[in-house]
Amino acid sequence: MPRTVQAESSTGWFGRGWASSSGFIIALGVLAMLAMVALVAFYASERYVSESPRFRFRMAQMAGDEDNLRIMGSNRAAAAEIRRVFHQDQGRSLYTLPVAERRAQILAVKWVREAAVIRRWPDGIDVVVDERQPAAFVHLTRRRSDPPKIMLVDDAGELLPIPEKNTYKLPVLLGLREDQPVSARADRVRLMRYFLRDIDGAGVQVAELDVADTRNVKCRLSLSGRTLMLLMGADGFGANIRRFRDHWSEIQQRMPQAQVLDMRVPEHITAAAEEEPAGERKAD
Repeated sequence: MPRTVQAESSTGWFGRGWASSSGFIIALGVLAMLAMVALVAFYASERYVSESPRFRFRMAQMAGDEDNLRIMGSNRAAAAEIRRVFHQDQGRSLYTLPVAERRAQILAVKWVREAAVIRRWPDGIDVVVDERQPAAFVHLTRRRSDPPKIMLVDDAGELLPIPEKNTYKLPVLLGLREDQPVSARADRVRLMRYFLRDIDGAGVQVAELDVADTRNVKCRLSLSGRTLMLLMGADGFGANIRRFRDHWSEIQQRMPQAQVLDMRVPEHITAAAEEEPAGERKAD
């Protein structure tokens, strides 16, 4: 029986390969078209939010105007200073507002410790402020001839202006300078807090605390109508204050004219020469 030889179709492996390649090319073209549509849609939407009046930020120019800027958490920090940061953004699209740059500018306001700037769509801005908390009043006078300069200081050692309206009941701290590193001022504020915790309950009211020399803290207090300066050393403040209280009657009898008492030697209280004011020295 004769064998039948079947000729291979012209659509063999070459045809199948062509079909596979054309399918890939079509799929690639579809993806490219979708990408182009997405890109056009993105640029169209970006242009819309950049140019549409709906997204333009506006601040009130006078009382009664609509205001799209909200400032939260600002009690002492001057709200006017924070508002000035956004004056240049009047009428600007919220989309193009440089949030990080505005936050950095707000952090430069004296009373601001931390801040967040949040876009409130479609046309508003929220500023959330965490203010610095004052720890003490500070006298910054260096020489007797200088006019007195009083400021506030926080736990981080930042010097703060005193608000016009304040009801602060804070200790008075001496021995800080404007030219000191912030870290050095912060160390002295921590020392003040430790001192006040250590003498808590001792029954005396400290009027001033001098921390110019951290190895010899000095406190000024009033008792029985008499004002004295106590040299307290670097530690053991509570024990020294209680020893002073326990021997107060004896001190009045034996040292009626003394204005400075040295408490640094255990079991001894001696009269000392009056110390130079902290403002006259430049201790680090």
